[in-house]
Amino acid sequence: MSPLRLLPLTLSLSLLAYGTTALSEEPAAAADASSAAAPSPSADAPPADNTDSADTAAPADANSTSDTQEPDSDAASTTAEPEAGTETETEAEVERAELPERSEVAEVEIARVITDDEQQRLSDGHKEFLALWKPANAPQAAGVVILVPGTGEHADWPKTIAPLRQRLPDNSWATLSLSLPDDPSDAPQARPADEPAPASSAADSSNDSQAADDIAAEVASSVQSGSTAGNDASESAGMEEADYGSLVQARIQAGIDHAMARNLPTVVLLGHGSGAYWAAQYLKSNPNSGVVNLLLIAAQQPAEASEPLPETLKELKNVVSGDFYYKDKPADRNAARLRMNAAKQQAQPNYIQIAMKALPGNPKVEQEQLYRRVRGWLDLRLQATRATP
Repeated sequence: MSPLRLLPLTLSLSLLAYGTTALSEEPAAAADASSAAAPSPSADAPPADNTDSADTAAPADANSTSDTQEPDSDAASTTAEPEAGTETETEAEVERAELPERSEVAEVEIARVITDDEQQRLSDGHKEFLALWKPANAPQAAGVVILVPGTGEHADWPKTIAPLRQRLPDNSWATLSLSLPDDPSDAPQARPADEPAPASSAADSSNDSQAADDIAAEVASSVQSGSTAGNDASESAGMEEADYGSLVQARIQAGIDHAMARNLPTVVLLGHGSGAYWAAQYLKSNPNSGVVNLLLIAAQQPAEASEPLPETLKELKNVVSGDFYYKDKPADRNAARLRMNAAKQQAQPNYIQIAMKALPGNPKVEQEQLYRRVRGWLDLRLQATRATP
């Protein structure tokens, strides 16, 4: 063949060989680049060993983590258990202190606002109690009116008791207002044992307990005591054994003794609400007490009364009685009618009944009405006493 004809064939074969070489070099270059980017294997351990060690290390780390966490959970549960026990113990320890009687708390509050010269400490044979004394604003007192409050009331109760106590001295009558013990029938009822106590925080319980302790301490410090601790304990035990009626009569007796010690010419016993019942009971039980004047203001019969009030009034034949009642309610009118019938059955000319109109919308006028009626009865009674030879 001619050399000129072989030249194109040679060039074609050269180009084909060059293209094959370039294609084979590209994968190699890519492999070199990827191998260069990958980290160099450790000289101490081959890649297979690294994989095995990583596989074995992962469980080891998991086990070590779980081993360290298990004591923490145990510690948490161990810590929680004492906290629960401590909370139970705290609930048992934070037990409400025994609260003083409401009448005792009222005495403390009254002592803060009433002047010392009006405060009198009397004794009912079991404990001392507060009485409020106001002398007559006259050279010669006509007598003394002993005020017996009703259930839930105190010696300076704003309705009936306080207005009469403060205003009668301007009409020449001294006044002595008594404090009565708490009526058991009016005491708060205990919560059943199976009823859960309302939820409250430890801080609230602590504050309530502290407040109760403060009140109890103040009440205890306000009551004067001249006896030893043993005598105080026996007096408390005696008070628990005595029934409410006997305690009330003992306090009325203490008030009468205090009034008669002042050598006043006339003693009038005035009871409001259930206090009217207990005043009548006292005069029935003590016919020789020297008191022959009784005023009943809106008389109410206690729920625990052993004898109806009309039956008690039947026995007061030598007592001059004024029965003041409010005629607006049917129940009050019916009760007043029963008392009037009882007085008529025993032919008691000294029993007088006075009807009044309740004014709940204007308590000031209502109290003024009561004061005028009571003052009028006292004036008539005083005139009758002076006219008697």
